[in-house]
Amino acid sequence: MLCFKLLILTALSVLPTGHCWLYKPAAAWQEWFLPVEGDEDGTAARPAPQQLVDPEGALLTILLPIMPTQLELGYALNQLRTFSRLFNLQSIHEVLVVTPPEHVEEISRFYHHTVPTELPSIHPGLFRVVHDGQCVPEMDPGSTRYQPPEQRFTRGWVKQQLVKLACASIIQTPFYQILDADIFAVHPFSARDLFQEGPCEASSAVCDTATATSFRSKNDCYRMEGEWHASWWLSSADVLQLDLPLNEAWVPSSEPTCVPGVTPQTLSTHIARQLGAFLTTRFRVSSWTGYLLDASWHKDERQVRLGAADYVPAWTEYTLYFLFAYHSGLHDLYHTPGGVLQWNAIWDQEKFEAWDACADSFQWDYGYLSLVQSRMQIDPDLIWAKIQACWDVMDAAPAADVNWLSKKPSISISMQLPAVRMAAQMRSPHYLLHRLRWCIRMLCTLVFLEGSSSRQE
Repeated sequence: MLCFKLLILTALSVLPTGHCWLYKPAAAWQEWFLPVEGDEDGTAARPAPQQLVDPEGALLTILLPIMPTQLELGYALNQLRTFSRLFNLQSIHEVLVVTPPEHVEEISRFYHHTVPTELPSIHPGLFRVVHDGQCVPEMDPGSTRYQPPEQRFTRGWVKQQLVKLACASIIQTPFYQILDADIFAVHPFSARDLFQEGPCEASSAVCDTATATSFRSKNDCYRMEGEWHASWWLSSADVLQLDLPLNEAWVPSSEPTCVPGVTPQTLSTHIARQLGAFLTTRFRVSSWTGYLLDASWHKDERQVRLGAADYVPAWTEYTLYFLFAYHSGLHDLYHTPGGVLQWNAIWDQEKFEAWDACADSFQWDYGYLSLVQSRMQIDPDLIWAKIQACWDVMDAAPAADVNWLSKKPSISISMQLPAVRMAAQMRSPHYLLHRLRWCIRMLCTLVFLEGSSSRQE
C-alpha cells in the first residue's frame, strides 16, 4: 500500500498540472464600464484615441525603481553589461530611473558618469532620473499630501509597487516595461520583439505612423499556485470593489488559461492612467495613490493586531492593473498572452550555487531575461563572474559552436503556453532535482503516517 501511494504521489508531482487561468469578467461588469448617456463622473474607462508612433524608439520606455545601495548598483551595472551586448537600447525611448528624493543626486551620478565610464557604448542621455514623489505625491516632501515615514509605517516594497503604477503619469510612450535591478538579458532582442504585430485597424489602440502595423504587448502567463497566489487577486479585487469569482479549488469559474506574471512586465501607459482615474472617481478620493497607501496601511495594522500567521498584501500592482484591464474591456486592445519574457530565474542560494550560466540561461531556448533574486544579497561580482565565464567561452570558441548567444529564443504566443513552459521545465535538471527532493519528503511523510497507523492499531 505504501509503495502504491508513493507511486501515485510521484506521478502527480511530475506530470504537468494542465492549464492556468486568465480571468474574464462577467458581462454585467463589462457593461458597468461602458460610457453611457449622462455619465459625468468619469467612472467609465474609455479607450484612448488611436496612438500613432515610430516603433523604432517611441514605442517603449523602461521603468526601473532603484535604491543606491552597493548591491543594487552592482546589480544594475550587471544588467547594463548584458543589455549593452544583447538588447538594442536604441529601440526604446528612454530608461526612467526612479528613486527616493534624497538619493536622486547619487543615482544620477551613477547613470550619467559611472555607467558611461564603465560602458562607453551606452549614452548617458538614455537615462532620466526622477524621484518617486514626482509620481506619488505622498512620497514628495514638498507636497501637501506628503506622508512622513514617522507618521505611519509603509513597507518599502509597497511604495515601490505603487511607483510602478503611478509613474505612468510621466511616461511618454504607449507602453512601458518594468524591470528590477537584479534582472539581466540572456538573449538578443529589441523593443519590437516584446509585441505582437498585426494589421492596423480602426479598433487598434497603437499603430505605427504609416497606419500599417498595430502593436500589442506579449505578456507572460503563469499557473495559479494555490491559495497564497489567489489571495493577491482576491485582495486587489476587494480594493477595487470588482468581482473575482473563485471556486473551491482556488481557480476562477471562467475559462482556464493563465494569469499574468510579475516583474519583468510590460504595461500600457493608458490602462495604468485609467486605473488611477477609476480609483479616484469610484471612491471619490482626492488621491488614488493615497487611497492605495491607506488600504495597505490599514490591512497591515489589522493583520498585526490579529496576529495573522501569514502576511497577505492589501493589493499588488499587477493584480490591480490586470483586474482593472479585464473589467474595463481595455486588456485585449493592448495585451495578448505571449511568449516567455523571463525564464529559469535563480530564486535561492542552492540554485545559485548549482547555476551554470551557459547551460541554464544563455543556452536555454526560452526567455529574453533572467534574474538572480536580490533578496539573497549575493555579491554582484559573483554573479557577473558566472556570466563573464560563459561569455569568455563564447568569445574563445568558433562562431558556429556558440551561435546560441546570437540567436533569439523560441517565443510562442500560443494559448497553450503553460504546457510549453512545463515541458521545458521538465527538461531542466533543477526541476528534476526539486521533484526528487519532493518525492523523498513524501516518502518520509508516508512512512511516518504508516508507522503511526500501525501503532494505533
